[in-house]
Amino acid sequence: ISGLETAVREHYDLILNMDMIKDMTDNLRINHSALIDGLVPEKISYGLITEVCKAFVRRGNTLAYLPKLLEILEAMQRAGENKTAEEIAEYADSRIRTRENVKIWLQEREKKQLSK
Repeated sequence: ISGLETAVREHYDLILNMDMIKDMTDNLRINHSALIDGLVPEKISYGLITEVCKAFVRRGNTLAYLPKLLEILEAMQRAGENKTAEEIAEYADSRIRTRENVKIWLQEREKKQLSK
């Protein structure tokens, strides 16, 4: 199974699709309704979110940051910025890769490794 898990992680950008993004945003709607309601898909399409998420994942990120990614997308759209999915992912990556976020991510990774 570890080989399969590795393959999925390495090629997640190829597996990710709009149905998966819809499911993720529907799940986020439960705890983050203020973020999702009126935004997805009304202002930001599942297609755009999918393309940005694929680019974001290719940069070595995780979709655990999807709520923050959606906030960034919404702010860029509100500002009238017309960027490609790659440019949005690059900008989001620079905003998310703060010292505090990396510290949290490393702590979570350590917890998972200890629980194995």
